[in-house]
Amino acid sequence: MKAIRYLAVSMFLLTGILHFYLWINPTPEIITTIGMLIGGIVYSATGVLLLMKVGFARWLGLLPIVPMVMVPFMLDLSSLDWTIIWFPIELVAVICCIILLVKNSKG
Repeated sequence: MKAIRYLAVSMFLLTGILHFYLWINPTPEIITTIGMLIGGIVYSATGVLLLMKVGFARWLGLLPIVPMVMVPFMLDLSSLDWTIIWFPIELVAVICCIILLVKNSKG
């Protein structure tokens, strides 16, 4: 369980850093830079809370499902360069949080 939690933490912190990077260096296809800032804060905070073993952080880890569903519909399909990078990272983080939730509810 420790390895799964650390994997989720690293995925959330990596995604947070990518959001902060795009907030500092926006590209033309990024519509809103404030969304990048908010995303960076939320993902980084989730990673830190998971590292500190805060209980509700596992539920907060399910939050990336919302942008994973919304972003492909909001953006032009030709500008999905960053989404292609983020999707697998966020998918691994969400799966890790689901595993942590299921294992915690059984034990």
